[in-house]
Amino acid sequence: MLSISDSQGSGRRPADREADRRSLLASLEDEIRALRSWQSRPEPESGSPDWICAGLARIEFLHASLDDLHQLPQAQDTLHRRSSTPWTDRLLDDFLRFADAYGSFRSILISLKETQSKLQTAIRWRDEARIGFPLRLR
Repeated sequence: MLSISDSQGSGRRPADREADRRSLLASLEDEIRALRSWQSRPEPESGSPDWICAGLARIEFLHASLDDLHQLPQAQDTLHRRSSTPWTDRLLDDFLRFADAYGSFRSILISLKETQSKLQTAIRWRDEARIGFPLRLR
């Protein structure tokens, strides 16, 4: 992923900034295509832990690409000049909702993985009290 560290774009030629923008847009389009491809995988693959992890990685890459695009001087300028328009407010709110949903989903999956690990350990040790605990949480 490309990252833009020069927030003002000073000292950079307009052609360079345009190339950065095009590169970031291409990266964003690639991430969207990859996410759609992941989503449409055949039935045996979908739903597996590896499939879920791959999907989370795709979502994380998409989020990073959106953030990189948001950091472009042109995007920053547009958002600052039009900060009171409904579409910019909606765009920023949607971006925050996307980031929040991703974080919540990731936290739930981490918790699920910890529970699975505890359950596997309990099964290995044949600890019936610990085996029943995660099942009672349902």
